Amino acid sequence: MIPKRVTIGKRLAQCLHPALPSGVHLRVLETYDIIFKCIGTTRLASDLFTYGSGLFPLMGYAAMNVRPVLLQLYETHFIALQKHIKPALTGLIMGLLPGLEEGSEHFSRYECYACIGNVMICSDVLCWDVYFAGD
Repeated sequence: MIPKRVTIGKRLAQCLHPALPSGVHLRVLETYDIIFKCIGTTRLASDLFTYGSGLFPLMGYAAMNVRPVLLQLYETHFIALQKHIKPALTGLIMGLLPGLEEGSEHFSRYECYACIGNVMICSDVLCWDVYFAGD
């Protein structure tokens, strides 16, 4: 268990500010990885709001050297949550959408995430809710 997890989550999110250099972002992602390994998937599922609020917006402004590390973090910890990711799935998908830009070297990985998301939430209400949340 992580003491003062809300405070730590806020500070880590602040360290992912767009004005900070990519080296800081990489260190923060390493810290998230260590925390997620320590708390395990059960605890991460209950603390999604704490950690997701800092991680999900990062893809929109992340440097090219930060994006693969972020994707690896998602693959390792968030996708492993399977059905427990549902409360944060909208945020995760909205966070991944900026990476779908033309010419992105990670495009095939994003296609994989879209497929995984579709499989995980194939109840009609959630599928339409995720895809049309911006309307």
